[in-house]
Amino acid sequence: MRWINSFDQYKKGADQQMYLELWNGNELTVRRVTKEPIRIPQSNVNVLGGMQPKIVKQLANNNRSDDGFLDRFLFVYPDNIEPSLFTGLKIPEVDQRNYTKLINNLLDAPAQVLTASTSNSEIYKKWQHQKAKEYFNDSLERSIQAKMQTYVWRLTLIIEMMQQATTGEFNAIIQNESLDKAISLVEYFRLNSFKVHDKILTKNPLIDLSVNQQELYKQLPQEFKRSEVLTLFENHEIRGGSIARYLNKTELFKNVKHGFYKKLF
Repeated sequence: MRWINSFDQYKKGADQQMYLELWNGNELTVRRVTKEPIRIPQSNVNVLGGMQPKIVKQLANNNRSDDGFLDRFLFVYPDNIEPSLFTGLKIPEVDQRNYTKLINNLLDAPAQVLTASTSNSEIYKKWQHQKAKEYFNDSLERSIQAKMQTYVWRLTLIIEMMQQATTGEFNAIIQNESLDKAISLVEYFRLNSFKVHDKILTKNPLIDLSVNQQELYKQLPQEFKRSEVLTLFENHEIRGGSIARYLNKTELFKNVKHGFYKKLF
């Protein structure tokens, strides 16, 4: 399926109709000339992906940072990432069995409508009132809050159904604990969204550096000779060709003369 940027970019006809059906979760039918049509009673598309932090700014191309597009994303942007090391370990069989049981229980769950209780509404109202006021005076924060308000209930449903599938006991009442967990999760996504927007909007090139590279930059003298700061590079685990690539960042350093550098910040 082609990536779609905004509604007015859709072609008229079948493509636009397919988008409308997916957008609304309506029944989707694909009609074929030589075969039976494919019918999907409740359509949906899940979008999940990852990218390198250095290209995050490309998300804001075509004014997507101003039209609310980015505010719909639930970002995961962890700090202090460590190397991913192969362990050779396998997933324990008990975890595999529990996961299989969870999925099967979800598939076998009875069709039902989950209802929010009065206590659910009070918990949500207290949180929503506080956050709506807290983020009202900043247009970006207000836009993100508007999206988070809807995600709270979606995440609540997911958490509630996972809990019910774990126990195998299904009922139509949402537990307060599921809503509390969803609110905590939304606050995590909110903080990550702020970090992504800060990275997109900032013109400070230091933000594109890793944590150890940023710390090194702070500790380097304003002007220095390469041979005299090699110990600092070693202390921050930057070695070999990585040193030259670091010093060749023209947005961070000016090469005054051979072997001598000046920081631009």
